[in-house]
Amino acid sequence: MYSFPLGRPDLPESASALWSLQNHLLNQAERLLGSRDLSKKIYRPSFHQDGPILINTASKDGAFVALSQNAAGYWPTVVYEMAHETIHLLDPTVGYTTWIEEGTAVLFAEKMSSELTNHPMTAAPLSPYAAAASLVGMLPNPLFESIRSVRQLAHKLSVVTRDHLKTLFPLISGHLADQLSATCIPR
Repeated sequence: MYSFPLGRPDLPESASALWSLQNHLLNQAERLLGSRDLSKKIYRPSFHQDGPILINTASKDGAFVALSQNAAGYWPTVVYEMAHETIHLLDPTVGYTTWIEEGTAVLFAEKMSSELTNHPMTAAPLSPYAAAASLVGMLPNPLFESIRSVRQLAHKLSVVTRDHLKTLFPLISGHLADQLSATCIPR
């Protein structure tokens, strides 16, 4: 298990632990899925009323994770939310992304939550996030190796196309390839 401070995540004395966790999660994501876009700077995470969300800087030179107020008081929620948003930090984009990226974010968050905390979290059943994870789960195993291959071919999960997926996985259905490459607008 990961070692967390005793205090609340949103306290000033927890700032270095938050930053350390962000870097740990980023390292794990890169280990599984390949290097991040090094032209973008990763800024320190914060707490925000609209979180969890990835926020790009005004100049688009980088991004940071904005965690929810729920995470402000509970480290396992920090891990789940930050891990999810860390997948988006690999290749920050403006606006919505693809189902494959959202599903990957959910699966990575669940993996990290299970590995780093005593209170693992999962996506809410019947939510668009659970649906995205289910779609990504249909890719060939080992799953994260398949996703890494997709990133290598497309360079970013946010721009994956049906053709990328069919090139790598000729046996997946065209319908699944279309779903995974479509824009995900969670509602």
